[in-house]
Amino acid sequence: MPAEINPATYYTPSFTVKTFIKDGYKIDLGGRILEVLSTPGHTPDAISLLDLDLGLLWVGDIYYEGPIWLFVPETDLDVFYNSVKRLCNIVPHLNTLYPAHNSPIAQPQSLYALKKALINVQNGTNSGKAISGGRVEYIFQGFSLIIK
Repeated sequence: MPAEINPATYYTPSFTVKTFIKDGYKIDLGGRILEVLSTPGHTPDAISLLDLDLGLLWVGDIYYEGPIWLFVPETDLDVFYNSVKRLCNIVPHLNTLYPAHNSPIAQPQSLYALKKALINVQNGTNSGKAISGGRVEYIFQGFSLIIK
């Protein structure tokens, strides 16, 4: 911790929420626009942020290299799949994905692989491996899906 921070007296100043964001909301960063895309499934309130002018998409927990956790109680796989499908529709307009975990960037085409993986899990084409906690891991190239 920096020397000028005193843990005994430090506090976070209060704030007031002025706007609740929803799907389609635009955040203006001084001429640079990010569009909020509702992408639930991993959690009900998950979002992605799209900079269409530059072809950049911050995907949060929807995709990242490594094991993608889809086993928490608030995860809804059908809703997650629909969000992935939605993002696949804009892949032709994207240059870079920015995941929330592991590698800081990913290729937009990774979303196609994720969509195919979810279909393969759903139809039983890919058999998973049982791991701890009653979970199953489905391994694909560059990522895996951990489902309960």
